[in-house]
Amino acid sequence: DGMPTYHMANVIDDHLMKITHVARGEEWLASVPKHILLYRYFGWDQPTFMHLSLMRNADKSKLSKRKNPTSISYYSALGYLPEALMNFLGLFFIQIAEGEELLTMDELAAKFDPEALSKAGAIFDIQKLDWLNGRWLREKLSPEEFISRTLEWAMENARLTEGLKLAQSRISRLGELPNLAGFLLASDVGLTPASFAGLKSKPEEIHEILTTVAADLEKMPDWNVEAIEAELRDVAERTGKKLRVVTPPLFVAMSGSSRSLPLFDSMALLGRSVVRQRLKMAIAVVATMVGSGT
Repeated sequence: DGMPTYHMANVIDDHLMKITHVARGEEWLASVPKHILLYRYFGWDQPTFMHLSLMRNADKSKLSKRKNPTSISYYSALGYLPEALMNFLGLFFIQIAEGEELLTMDELAAKFDPEALSKAGAIFDIQKLDWLNGRWLREKLSPEEFISRTLEWAMENARLTEGLKLAQSRISRLGELPNLAGFLLASDVGLTPASFAGLKSKPEEIHEILTTVAADLEKMPDWNVEAIEAELRDVAERTGKKLRVVTPPLFVAMSGSSRSLPLFDSMALLGRSVVRQRLKMAIAVVATMVGSGT
């Protein structure tokens, strides 16, 4: 916020925590002279500073917390193993030969050399993460471990447990659960133009609804059922549409189907990051319908 005490607090905190090495992003380079002076003024030994190139998207744009899923919980909820995610991130900081990609934390640490770090920004390639996570599932887990980890992941996933509560009053057979609530665990609901073809609204109107909702949800300070419902009702009022016109495209965007669990509850369970990604995908799909005149 422009207050000089921010840098002082940063230095004091690191000193009290007995930090000997500071590794941070390149955007902190401009702050180094201030921090060095503060260490000198306090008469403290300064830590070793190391500044790393920023991680970027596949298109070389900067990763954004607002636009990209960057929370560990997001990847955990999708079923990425912690070991695979650490392996994936660790590969950005070491030099390896082809075929040596599958590494534990200890193996990554043994290969780490701060003098050999690349100056080029690392690329966050989700396809490579999928590939690496798949190898961990197939090559590092025994069948028994795979079953155990899968059940543990499912039962610890709040989306599933809370989703089952919502589904209980809406099914006649347990076999209906995958179709009704499976979208809560899916990493991708497989949206295509056909997903939206059954809606009464035209593609142009669907696109307007999705883009408006996507922009508005980014501004929400709270993420819960009540806040989401209030926001969507506000969108309907501002755009001059009935709520029953606004919600069907969102049902499809979130679940891939027009029949699903309650929308507001589903969006709250999915979380901001997943909702953001599904809206982004839905907008891209509907844009092709608008462009082709479908």
